[in-house]
Amino acid sequence: MKNKYRKIIGITLIVVGCITVGIRVGGKILFESESKKEVYEFLENDIVKNNVSKVNDENISVKEVYKNTDADDKIGVIEIPDLGIQHIIVEGTSEKQIKKNVGHFENTAMPGEYGNFCLAGHRNNLYNEVFKGLADVEIGTEIIIKALNGEFRYKIYKKEVIEPENINVLNQDLSRKEMTMITCTKDSKKRVCVKARLI
Repeated sequence: MKNKYRKIIGITLIVVGCITVGIRVGGKILFESESKKEVYEFLENDIVKNNVSKVNDENISVKEVYKNTDADDKIGVIEIPDLGIQHIIVEGTSEKQIKKNVGHFENTAMPGEYGNFCLAGHRNNLYNEVFKGLADVEIGTEIIIKALNGEFRYKIYKKEVIEPENINVLNQDLSRKEMTMITCTKDSKKRVCVKARLI
């Protein structure tokens, strides 16, 4: 009788495990498919193309392009070819915003602007692991930002692990054009901070 119960429990655990893995894998596949679609739609959007054209041809300021930007609004796409990353950037870094996207810290510079363009993303969320490889990225790796005001390329020059309460990495130096990306360490106790400069 005991063997029978053990067998039932064993089979039940295996089934539950398979279902859990299936849900996770299925969820990730669906998430990645939706993410690719969002990236494509953003890059092909006529409003985005018109904005870039106006900035280039009519010398409209970056502030003008982003003046009506609200939390959750899509502001660009981040691409890190070496890590296989191509993902939407939205305004804001609350859990709601970075659950499925890369978030832009409000009141930090916009892409290509003087100051510090700051982003946050998950590395081990249930579906969104967009910054999973950030801890292992090499100095000199190139980052491409395709934004409402144009395309910009940054090169990584610094990588460090910081305490969660260290917000000095978000400071704005208006004499430079740089960006900062932040994600959790593997154990989620600290933060990986990657710095890059516009090239």
